[in-house]
Amino acid sequence: MTPPHAKPNPLLFAMVWLLGSLPAPLARLLAGALARLYGALRLREWRVTRRNLALCFPGLDDRQQRDLTHASLRSAGLTLLESLRLWSRPAQRNLRLIRAVEGEHLLDAALAADRGVLVAHDVAGLAPGARADPQHRPRQFGRGQKIAPVAY
Repeated sequence: MTPPHAKPNPLLFAMVWLLGSLPAPLARLLAGALARLYGALRLREWRVTRRNLALCFPGLDDRQQRDLTHASLRSAGLTLLESLRLWSRPAQRNLRLIRAVEGEHLLDAALAADRGVLVAHDVAGLAPGARADPQHRPRQFGRGQKIAPVAY
């Protein structure tokens, strides 16, 4: 028997699909609105982003830090919306979106030298390839292995 928490929620999937289906201009508008809301409410993500930017760019004045914080949060919101599009579509359809692969020669060289390679998704799990990897785990390559999950 499948545990209740593991059953797909059709309402949640429909919401993810709808948000992922927003046209690009509307997605950008929504991402900007969310960034402004985070700033207006001084939510944790806004405070952490603002502090990190202040540490990284101490020479920026208050207006520049505010603008960069907004741009960073807007970009994160847009990444989330783009990820929803990928998460709610079949993996094969997502893989057809790949137009170029950078650094593949580095992976090939490491494998040819019998060195292990660790490929990990971003910390938030928002990597564009996440839908192709439903486990959302880093993958280990090397020593004649095919893709193998790394335990953590």
